[in-house]
Amino acid sequence: MSKTLILIDIDRTIINEKAEITDPTLATKIAQMVEQGWEIGLCSDRPTDELEYFARFLPVNGPLVGEMGAVIEFPELQNSLESTHMLLSTRISLGFLDIRNKFIVRLIDISREDYLHITLGRNSIEHERRILADHQQGIRYIYVDIAREHSFAMSMRVFGPDGPEKCGQIIEDLAEFAKRDFADQFGNNLEMESQSFSPMLYVNPEEWGCVIVHFPTNGKNKAGQALLDKYDYDRIFMIGDTSFDDLKDTERVVQLGVANAWDDYKNVCQFVAGRKYASGVIDCLAWAEQNA
Repeated sequence: MSKTLILIDIDRTIINEKAEITDPTLATKIAQMVEQGWEIGLCSDRPTDELEYFARFLPVNGPLVGEMGAVIEFPELQNSLESTHMLLSTRISLGFLDIRNKFIVRLIDISREDYLHITLGRNSIEHERRILADHQQGIRYIYVDIAREHSFAMSMRVFGPDGPEKCGQIIEDLAEFAKRDFADQFGNNLEMESQSFSPMLYVNPEEWGCVIVHFPTNGKNKAGQALLDKYDYDRIFMIGDTSFDDLKDTERVVQLGVANAWDDYKNVCQFVAGRKYASGVIDCLAWAEQNA
């Protein structure tokens, strides 16, 4: 019997830029499909504790793929945390701790400007919503996420008189610092030439600034491959919004997109919803039901 899995991205797919689920009936739709026998999981760049938070009110029953495919967690199994690069995971965790410490020092130097507010902690959707609701004009908020074990992330928000503004050159500069620190750290630890060591780097310098650095073996497509080959899934429906959600397996993966997806991702999708965000996810789920 065919074993099919649906994976859903979170940011700009389930939630919008304001960290809101725009269609509360998504949870109902997922619950109905799970009851009918579907296996539905989450696949995001967020760490697994954040995915567990979403899984509490979106009743998914499938694997939680976190940190851009670095970690796969099966909620129904105890002590089942697995990494797609398990042999490197200990050294990677220690290395990212070193990188965070370097960044703390770097950010303290930058924070001499009195409008920069720095927070270290476990990033969460609740924290994002609080910052958006309680921000002060003219302040730049930097948040360094310490929940990640296999990647590094920091985010920035800038608020002007009319709301969020672009982060400017500072986010690009911090991205360059992160890339250099990352290559130096892991180039040495893994006995690789740091000059040729190119990490996966994601930067969004627009209304919300975000720098995320990943180990080169990370990738949602790598997690998808593991699920198909190691865990015996025959087919995956992947619902997302960017090229990071492309699992790059045209035979066994069906790519589905929400209406607000990037054009390059839409080009690889077999179906693109007519609605955005959570409503678009519902449309994609309905399409999967009809085309299973």
